[in-house]
Amino acid sequence: MTLDKIVGLYNKLKPTKEELMCAVPETIASSAFYLPLNVGLETLVSGMDTETSMIARGIGLGVSYIAMPYIMRARNLAKKITHTTKDSSATKKFLTDSGFALVFGISTKAALYTVAGITSKIMYGTEFDYESLMMATGTVAILAATTSGSAFYVMDVFKELTGFKEIKRTPKWLTNKNYKTKKRIATGLILSSIAISGLIYNHNNKIKNKEINNAFEPKTEYIETTKRATYNTGQSELKTNNYYL
Repeated sequence: MTLDKIVGLYNKLKPTKEELMCAVPETIASSAFYLPLNVGLETLVSGMDTETSMIARGIGLGVSYIAMPYIMRARNLAKKITHTTKDSSATKKFLTDSGFALVFGISTKAALYTVAGITSKIMYGTEFDYESLMMATGTVAILAATTSGSAFYVMDVFKELTGFKEIKRTPKWLTNKNYKTKKRIATGLILSSIAISGLIYNHNNKIKNKEINNAFEPKTEYIETTKRATYNTGQSELKTNNYYL
């Protein structure tokens, strides 16, 4: 491949200025929408450590911003392949977005959680639980497939809330709000997402600490059995001594 072809390919794939600008609210909105949902599935459902989940969320946020223009292009390509247009039925639009989200989720989450698991093990000494990582891959991918339509809608509305772009399908009551009110709504969405995720992480830490304490705490039955065995042994020795006396 010649240098001219490489440059031409780069220019073709290079995100436009508009795509880069829209990537900011799209990434923030997508992260705010999915953060508590993903955290709940990763920790409470799949059994992932809090540290591993937090690393995965951090990596995911950074990668999402860089890849967002290409993700949206891939979504548009999926629409072209399935001949999904603005005039298509709501069911067809939902199935197209769901199929795209499922394929994209499965193909990327496995790598994301593997990297997060290795990083967490190196940094915090957590156990590399392959089973929980794979379970999180499946559950999060299914979540993305079933909620992709809502997520893309939130991403569109968030662009209007932050003043990046006017969206036709934004509710009129929200469109008529002034910029300060829209900004407060956007900020509230972000803070609520972070707060709920924090509560989930805190609850997960309590569960993990309880499991650790239970693992090191002697069983009551074992203690009682040991006491009875010691008592019976002492009684036997006492009887034996009395016999010889």
